[in-house]
Amino acid sequence: MERAKRIDSHQHFWRYNPQELPWIERGMSVLQRDFLPSELETLRRGAEIDASVAVQARTRPEETDWLLALARDNPSVAGVVGWADFTAPDFSMRLEGWAEDPGFCGLRPVLQAMPDPAAVMADATFNEGMERLQRQGKSFDLLLKSHQLSGSAQFCARHDAHWIIVDHCAKPAIPEGEWWTWHDNLARLAALPHVVCKLSGLVTEADWKNWRGQNLLRYARAVIELFGPARVLFGSDWPVCTLAAEYQEVVSLAAEAMAAYSAPERAAMFGGNAAKVYNLKLL
Repeated sequence: MERAKRIDSHQHFWRYNPQELPWIERGMSVLQRDFLPSELETLRRGAEIDASVAVQARTRPEETDWLLALARDNPSVAGVVGWADFTAPDFSMRLEGWAEDPGFCGLRPVLQAMPDPAAVMADATFNEGMERLQRQGKSFDLLLKSHQLSGSAQFCARHDAHWIIVDHCAKPAIPEGEWWTWHDNLARLAALPHVVCKLSGLVTEADWKNWRGQNLLRYARAVIELFGPARVLFGSDWPVCTLAAEYQEVVSLAAEAMAAYSAPERAAMFGGNAAKVYNLKLL
């Protein structure tokens, strides 16, 4: 029987330009170069990952166009989560254009970088943009740090017409040992059936040089328990993950977190859920 397709639901590409990627700070020299599909191809094959979803790294509309072009030229890039300003006058026009591309999965505004994410999620124009996105049947990636989750459950509850994806396990403050505040806020999101969570990003939320697998597995297993194996998506966060771990290490950690589940449940978390949520057209 053919093995189920395995999908990396969260990775990035870029041609390095420090002005366009200001979040790559001093101390992140490993990221200060180009990262393109040919490099990921080798890593994916070594880890038996069949396809990926490319997620925006730059906060500019042309980022979405660039990623969609990469996806058209690289069939293993099964989908694109782009960026747009939901409050811009041309948002509807851009969204309609992107929605015609079969590789377009949805959008990710970088809420974690905004001064007041809760105010943005309460803003009427931003909510109108969210409604337009969901009417197109496209997903929304929710990028927030644990301490920014206030108001996120209310926002997600208002917008239940399509999938909302929590990125990077909602970024717990692992070095500080944060647990219950993160867990309780994530549980409020998990209570919403249209909200799913990416098992991604934990290695870079930990101490990059001294992370311990067992500690990260505690968080990963909690995510699976809260959302259930039908609403968890594996993501590598490559190449950002290389600040702390190699691609294969991230895949192996996810596999260990899923080890107690059945083969069909593991297959869902490693690919089936991503295909469903992002409506991917796989090879």
